Amino acid sequence: MANSYEPPSFTERFGVPTPSTLYHYSGQTGLLGIVQTRELWATKIQYMNDATEFGLALGMMRQELENISTSTHHPGQKAAAIKLQKSLQGIEDINIFAACFCEKGDLLSQWRGYAGGDHGYAIGFDPDALMQIADRFEFRLGPCIYERAVQRSIIQEAVSHCLDSELDLSAEKRWGFHGPLADILFRCGVYFKDASFAEEKEWRLVSSTIR
Repeated sequence: MANSYEPPSFTERFGVPTPSTLYHYSGQTGLLGIVQTRELWATKIQYMNDATEFGLALGMMRQELENISTSTHHPGQKAAAIKLQKSLQGIEDINIFAACFCEKGDLLSQWRGYAGGDHGYAIGFDPDALMQIADRFEFRLGPCIYERAVQRSIIQEAVSHCLDSELDLSAEKRWGFHGPLADILFRCGVYFKDASFAEEKEWRLVSSTIR
């Protein structure tokens, strides 16, 4: 059963107002494909332009667990931290897909990164329509999170919640696909981006995990 917990810092950051228009940058071939097929293709997150992508959140979460397992003097907490560390093994290639959008319709870095060649286009989308599509196909639309302090809070809250759950011996354990911490990571960490990309003000339409 999937874990429904969502770190409060993520919920707060995710609740920012939605822009009136979101722009998807594309070359000529991409534009024609969208118009002719009325389809928007999502990319596996590991193959997106920013090479760090999902690895950023995963690395932060592993480091947080490592810090706890090496510093705690509580045997139960140490055992729980190690168990959660193991639950993150092998998830680097998880199948999650995303389509990217930008709040700005004329941004040089986006023209360079996505438009390609001499013919680039910024295609404007209605966010309300995107959200309707997201609900239909089990995707979720939300803003990328660039602030390292917010990212750290999300990771710490997620780890703390899962550690408390593991230490609660009365709780019924129903781990999902990879475990509760990985499940939170799949839903929240996919929106983490390095602060150097902050000017993009990127939004993502992100799939659920696909086995």
